[in-house]
Amino acid sequence: MNSKSLISFITAAEEGSFSKAALKLYLSVPAIKEQIDSLEEELQFKLFFRTNQGIKLTEEGVKFLSFSKDVLLSFDNEIQKLKRISEKKAKTINIGHNTIHIFDPLYYDAVSLFKKKNSNIDIHLTEAEFFSTEKYDLFLGTVKNRTKFINTNLLCRLPVQCLIPKSSPLSGKKSVTVSDLSSLDLLLPPQNLIAEVPDLIDQLLAHHIAITFLSNFQNKHQYLQRAIVYQQCSLIIGHETQLHNSVCQLPLEGYFFDYYIYSDALEEKPAVIAYVSSLQNYYKIHHPF
Repeated sequence: MNSKSLISFITAAEEGSFSKAALKLYLSVPAIKEQIDSLEEELQFKLFFRTNQGIKLTEEGVKFLSFSKDVLLSFDNEIQKLKRISEKKAKTINIGHNTIHIFDPLYYDAVSLFKKKNSNIDIHLTEAEFFSTEKYDLFLGTVKNRTKFINTNLLCRLPVQCLIPKSSPLSGKKSVTVSDLSSLDLLLPPQNLIAEVPDLIDQLLAHHIAITFLSNFQNKHQYLQRAIVYQQCSLIIGHETQLHNSVCQLPLEGYFFDYYIYSDALEEKPAVIAYVSSLQNYYKIHHPF
């Protein structure tokens, strides 16, 4: 039993004729009769009396007609519900990301700008370690997660920045090198994050720099506050736009953090394509590295 055979049965019953039903449904009369015969065989009771004067519903046929209309109406209602759910999903972007966003205020600026221009699209952000096709439409992460994904795009190359007390002799420079930091105590963000910057930790240790990793923190503000209170030189990824007046920000020469977008839904969800394009364009303007 399928919807086509039910539609043929309902139309024949309402028209009182196989030929009129065939004409209305743009089918041949034999095709209509075949569907009705098949339906009666499956149900194991007759739906019509067939006479020279035409067709007439049997008692079972009358009851089945009411049932068939209810079934098709319910079927159509459920299809419409599923379509609305599908359309809503198409305008929702589920994003997984790692802790880089704590250190990069530009990301939230980019998201805010996208939402203003696309108020009909919902963005759900979830902190996660790895990309999951079941949970996320796209994932923002580091090069270590780059393998086996259908679409991998470089979002930006974030600079590693030093926050240096203004009382330090280094504060007058335009940039600093690892060797410049050898006389300072250095506070670093969580080790698993800063370790994504190639060779940085090895170079810091090679220059005998005293390193403290701040592993337990709730947000970037807590990290920066720790650096400011103890007048300690610290490293961040990306730009910090709200600096305390006792520190200055200088790029660490030669060190960057590559940040990627991973997704397998670009062809299926236009909203994801729009979001990725918006994010990349924003970073090209504000992070031209």
